[in-house]
Amino acid sequence: MPELVSHILTLRPNKLGVSDSHVWSFHNSGEYSAKSGYLALQSAKTQSTPTLLENDADGWNWNKYRSPKLLPKLKMFLWKIGQNTLPTVENLQKRGMQITTM
Repeated sequence: MPELVSHILTLRPNKLGVSDSHVWSFHNSGEYSAKSGYLALQSAKTQSTPTLLENDADGWNWNKYRSPKLLPKLKMFLWKIGQNTLPTVENLQKRGMQITTM
């Protein structure tokens, strides 16, 4: 292990003499913007935790329920169902609430 430490200490990250800079790898320009941050979060969210907002194995398609004819309360309720965020006993217990079932 000591030989590894001494080797690491001899490494120089930049052999060309160019100064380091921050690069945002989620955009072609390397520059961060609120839009690119939002898109990166959305991409990570859909890749790691699929939701019912898109078509899934059960066939849920959120776009069917975005009709302007639906009441906003109903749209919100359906969205919460799709996101599994309704305050059910199970969800509240996952968030650390001590709830006893009857």
